[in-house]
Amino acid sequence: MMLLIFASSQRTVANLLLAQLYIKEEIFTYIKKDLEKLINKQNEAHNREVKAVRKKYDTCQDKIKRLRSLLLEGHLTPEEYRDMNEDLKKEQYELEGKSALLTKADENFSIAISTIMSMAANAYQIFKSSRVETKRAILNILLSNLKITDKKISYTLRKPFDLIDSLNKKIPSKTEGNAFGDA
Repeated sequence: MMLLIFASSQRTVANLLLAQLYIKEEIFTYIKKDLEKLINKQNEAHNREVKAVRKKYDTCQDKIKRLRSLLLEGHLTPEEYRDMNEDLKKEQYELEGKSALLTKADENFSIAISTIMSMAANAYQIFKSSRVETKRAILNILLSNLKITDKKISYTLRKPFDLIDSLNKKIPSKTEGNAFGDA
């Protein structure tokens, strides 16, 4: 449900909610460590995928070079060469597309991490200083199932902000592991 133009009581509740989402320093330390592990795993996976795509691309290029040699040596007709070359070039274009998608996915991952950390660390300050449209967008990012009934507001925090809220209620011990589970 879309939040109506902020009445003073609604604004107060939203301010209180966002103030509660402030990450305590102890929790922020756990989150940063987990995010570092998560980012490292994501970087390793990304690099593996990029290398695999690059290797396939290079293999296609080597085959194209061999086709040229076979054409010059008379082992292939010009038609056979064109057909095989066309197939390999098509594969290369597909691999270039996959490489571009991997780059975009990596960029989106970086933006998501940055946005989550910024929102988690500064949601209250950002919210206080924003225009109504931005406040609505922030609440939409943070909350789902937002309802206002008889001056009562109910909501569910979206992931990962629900985790931040629960972590703020309890500081994990060093033996409990990661803030994000298997990061």
